[in-house]
Amino acid sequence: MKKIAKNKPLKLYRKPFYKSVVFGINIVSQNRKHINRIREALLLLKNTDRRLFSKVLCLKAILIYPGKDEYGAVFEKERIYVDQPETVEKASLVWLASSLVHEAWHIDQYKRGIRKYGIKTEKGAYLVQRRFLSKVGSKEDIKWLDKMYKLQWWESESTAFKKDIGYDDKSVDKTWLEFWNFLGRYKTKKLRLIDINL
Repeated sequence: MKKIAKNKPLKLYRKPFYKSVVFGINIVSQNRKHINRIREALLLLKNTDRRLFSKVLCLKAILIYPGKDEYGAVFEKERIYVDQPETVEKASLVWLASSLVHEAWHIDQYKRGIRKYGIKTEKGAYLVQRRFLSKVGSKEDIKWLDKMYKLQWWESESTAFKKDIGYDDKSVDKTWLEFWNFLGRYKTKKLRLIDINL
């Protein structure tokens, strides 16, 4: 069993990753469609809310980890957001743009010295994300966001619903470790990157 677990991460890195710079943000994924989708979300944001778009430009990189959950995380100090294919592929373009706003808001909080993760940081990011969703008129996405906020998505717990979406204790701990390893490979240039222009 240990051998399989040890070799699994290496399998993820056999395929090369594509990299494109969009509005000064490095976007990295094993799938070109993910990069294009994020580019479209950034364009939507730019054309809808210039102020929030300028906040999102604080991101240095958006990395798509080749996992299978909906869980994503921002590394505020590094200014890097790591997400997974499921969110990029299945979420509406408006939701994807709003999630970039949410994560960029956490970076802004970090810069302002608000560094204790919990209800205070999540409430601020939730309100900004909700305001953006309201502005573009996405009622279904607002309903989903409100539901997740009431469930306190930032608290990993072993409920059936949170297990289904990868927010239970085990999944979050495992994903964080995988994200840290992935981020480390990116920062130390150990990912095979192919530069592309969109």
